[in-house]
Formats: sequence, C-alpha cells, structure tokens
Amino acid sequence: MIYLGIDNGINGALAVYDSDTNEMKAFVMPIIKVQKAKGNKNEYNIPEIVQWFNQFNQQVKMVILEKAQPFPGQGAVSMFSIGRGYGIMEGILAGLGLPYMVIHPKTWQKKMFEGMPHQDTKQASVLTACRLFPGAKFFGSDKSTKLHNGMTDAALMAYYGYLLHK
Repeated sequence: MIYLGIDNGINGALAVYDSDTNEMKAFVMPIIKVQKAKGNKNEYNIPEIVQWFNQFNQQVKMVILEKAQPFPGQGAVSMFSIGRGYGIMEGILAGLGLPYMVIHPKTWQKKMFEGMPHQDTKQASVLTACRLFPGAKFFGSDKSTKLHNGMTDAALMAYYGYLLHK
C-alpha cells in the first residue's frame, strides 16, 4: 500500500511510503522560476505535481495534506501564498479522486515526536525521519549538505497516514 505526505509550502516536499517494502522516498516540491516585474519568483509546477501524483493513483491508500496556517505577524502576501499552495494541493487531490485527510501540524507532530523533546520541530522532524528511515535520502539536491526539513516533514506525514490506516 502507498501513503503520501505533502508539506505544501513552495519550499515544501512530497513523500511516498510503501508499506509493503517499508521504503520511503521524498522529493522537493516541483517548482518553476517565473519572471516577474520585480525579478524571478518561484511558482508551483502544477503539471509536474499532477504527474507525480498520477504515478501512484491506483495504489494510494491515503494522502496526508498538512493544514495551512499563517503565523502572527506574517504579511498579506505571505498569507496569500500559503493559502494558494494549500488550495492547489487540495484541488489536485480532489480532482484526481485521491483519498486524503487534512491534518494540523501539531496533530501529526504529537504522534511522530512522541517521547522526545521537540521545541524545535524542524530539528525533531529531521532526527525522527532519519531514525525511522536510515536508508532514505532527505537532501534537496545532490549538492546539498544540509537535510531538507520539508522532505522529512512530508515523509513523517506519509508514515503518519500509514499508522492511522494500517
């Protein structure tokens, strides 16, 4: 069975967990650079995201989509961007007919970080994902030396989906 996790930010990631093989794979969010009046801007590569989901379409048991939430002090442009990314992902999932759940970050984090201090949720995500899936690669590119916490978040959400529905 296949479980997918989505960290839906523009710097987020997509992850797939195969419960039959215990294999986890994570991918940075597909984006494209678009020329704007004030310089280049990253945008979601929607056709590539749809194509990514389509490769698993018949095998997906559940997709976990992280609930988007703005933080106090964020500007209107930032809040719009967060909501837009969330809407794009939910629209793709609904359009493809994939089963999905919207989960608040604190909900999946509470389960996945159980028994460990986690004031810094980004660091806890990296540590937990690397412990659960030591063979998985959580680097944003071949040249990266730092683990990509969007990839580890997406991986933990996919695994959380498995734990809920196994």
